[in-house]
Amino acid sequence: MSKIYKIWFQQVKLPIYLKHEMLLKVTCIEQLFALQPKDYKNWGLTEEAIYRLSKKHLEGCHQILKDCMDTQTEILDYFDPDYPQILREIPDCPIVLYIKGNKQWLTKPMIAMVGARKCTEYGDRMARQLSGQLSQMGIVVVSGLAMGVDAASHQGALQKEGGTVAVLGTGCDLCYPQCNQGVYDAILEKGCLVSEYP
Repeated sequence: MSKIYKIWFQQVKLPIYLKHEMLLKVTCIEQLFALQPKDYKNWGLTEEAIYRLSKKHLEGCHQILKDCMDTQTEILDYFDPDYPQILREIPDCPIVLYIKGNKQWLTKPMIAMVGARKCTEYGDRMARQLSGQLSQMGIVVVSGLAMGVDAASHQGALQKEGGTVAVLGTGCDLCYPQCNQGVYDAILEKGCLVSEYP
């Protein structure tokens, strides 16, 4: 049931900085859900924020949870011990992450590789070579599954049996662009897909 509250808080339309301030006042998201409007007011929140937090409709959250269960998508929140520590260090880190694949890759040393979507043959070859070398050294290659350098970086890491993490701009159950479906499937099998979106 606690996953419902994670989804609820993620769906509440509030600035991310305000959500982070609220997280500092509790030890779990369930506590935020249990608060009453007067509690929010005591924290100095605006009337608009109190209104949004007081709408505790969970119907849509139940559907998101069902969809996640159906697609074997795991939900991690800021308080989860598996939430990547490196993300906690940025001021506007996501409150909730949706994960498919092996989340253990999120605990390893990582490096991001990004570049042109329409890269040259040389750019493609170098991205594969560099990511493969990094992978052999035990460094997880993180990219965005876009065409070009992103896809080549993922492929290079996968060819060397190392880890790769794809940070998606869509939900984890959707491969975009479609031309990267093969890379998506390989990452799902051997790496990890991460998104802020259900």
